[in-house]
Amino acid sequence: MTLQKQTAWVETEEAGSNTLMGCDREKIVQAALEARPGAESVWPCSDGLVGERVIQALIRLCKG
Repeated sequence: MTLQKQTAWVETEEAGSNTLMGCDREKIVQAALEARPGAESVWPCSDGLVGERVIQALIRLCKG
């Protein structure tokens, strides 16, 4: 998920591994709750753990 209305990494959206969320809290929370592991892929600009860190940050945010 990209918490913006646009991204410089359009390839990730085109590949189906990213969704633009904007700033809609309900949409972000719902997408986080529905998130499931996808197919494993190699992305040279990431350690592959960013999604997990984002989910953990969103959980902390939602708990207040």
